[in-house]
Amino acid sequence: DFKAVVSTLNPPETVPEGCLDNPQSLNQVLLDAIVEADEALMERFLEGEALSTDEIASGLRKAIAAGTLIPILFTSARTEVGVPELLDVRSACALSPRDLPRVTAEGEEGTTIAPDSEGPLVAQVFKTKIDSFVGKMSFVRVFSGTLHKDDHLHMSSQVGKNVKSGAVQDVQGAKMEAIESAGPGDIVAIVKVEDLKLGDTLTRGNDLTQMPPIDYTTPMVGLAVEPKSRNDQQKISAALHKIEEEDPTFHVERDAQTKEIVVHGMSELHLQIAQEKLHHRDKVDVIVHPPKIPYHETVAGAAEGFYRHKKQSGGSGQFAEVHFRISALPQGIKPEEYFTADRFPSIRHYHYDPASNIAFVDRVTGGSVPNNFIPAVEKGVRERIEQGVLAGFHVQDVTCELFFGKDHPVDSNETAFKIAGNMCFKDVFQKAKPV
Repeated sequence: DFKAVVSTLNPPETVPEGCLDNPQSLNQVLLDAIVEADEALMERFLEGEALSTDEIASGLRKAIAAGTLIPILFTSARTEVGVPELLDVRSACALSPRDLPRVTAEGEEGTTIAPDSEGPLVAQVFKTKIDSFVGKMSFVRVFSGTLHKDDHLHMSSQVGKNVKSGAVQDVQGAKMEAIESAGPGDIVAIVKVEDLKLGDTLTRGNDLTQMPPIDYTTPMVGLAVEPKSRNDQQKISAALHKIEEEDPTFHVERDAQTKEIVVHGMSELHLQIAQEKLHHRDKVDVIVHPPKIPYHETVAGAAEGFYRHKKQSGGSGQFAEVHFRISALPQGIKPEEYFTADRFPSIRHYHYDPASNIAFVDRVTGGSVPNNFIPAVEKGVRERIEQGVLAGFHVQDVTCELFFGKDHPVDSNETAFKIAGNMCFKDVFQKAKPV
């Protein structure tokens, strides 16, 4: 269990019970890393001179600013173990806005922004929170200039559109206090401005200064979610997208093939916390399980065949006959170079779907299939592609050639040719070494 933390910056004289490493020896390793960023400190340190607490803190700030040292601190949000130590380190060693100037996204090298309260306003939305009582809260860091309440702000995500900031809130935990203004280095919240987006650069007037986009890690863990009840089903979509708006490392998608809602996060714990938020904030309960594998179907060979749809049950009948050739379609083709008369004799036109790498080729000659029925044939093929042939999975990497057919002057119609196209694809697909 995580019970306590031991500082290697100011190690205790007595090693606490349960501590596996010697804090004193780790302190020596840490000091070696700190003095590397300051030559004067390094000389004194190597000569055996003792360094003061203030000098060590100053050297640590320089090392952090130079990127040669990255502090790692352990805390627990649930038990608050390590939180006081984290605050102490931030208070002593955290960089001020003047220690690490920001650079805009303009040009190859960008432009350095001076943290000047009298300069032009440059701020950025770095976090979004949707509170059950307050509504949407956009957390903003000010890099330059002064952000006032009721400011008219330009947003980088919507060129030409301005919004009114309304009240500017100083947020300390669950407490909020309206303030008149915020300057460089300040982090404040703008409440109930729906147009603000995560990553927006905020300026005034025609100033189009833009901060670099915020980089977020790609989520790696996915789980399928489904509502526990009919009531939850009505609310789940809005609740999930609310979390997605707050958390850029949480993604929601509906798998077109498996028809499942799949959520992606950084870890199972991350997704568990999102599930708890659904329950406590949005009153939505869900069942989670591993997502289904979206298998696909295709063919490894080629085959030809036909299907005749004939229906007579009194009154108007139905008649349609189509002949197909189905073959494997290589991935990565250039359609305009691949679908030529040399490869497909008598080709008239083709429709290519790059998402599934599927092609429908019209090679009909002599009007054996009237032109007005060919779209219906293709529609039947597309429906079968979505339905699958072998096990109900989406078909991909296939060429379907329509090269012959028959019609009836009275009984042929679009419905008949759609059915014929669907069934002919199913039959010929199974002859072309399906996998």
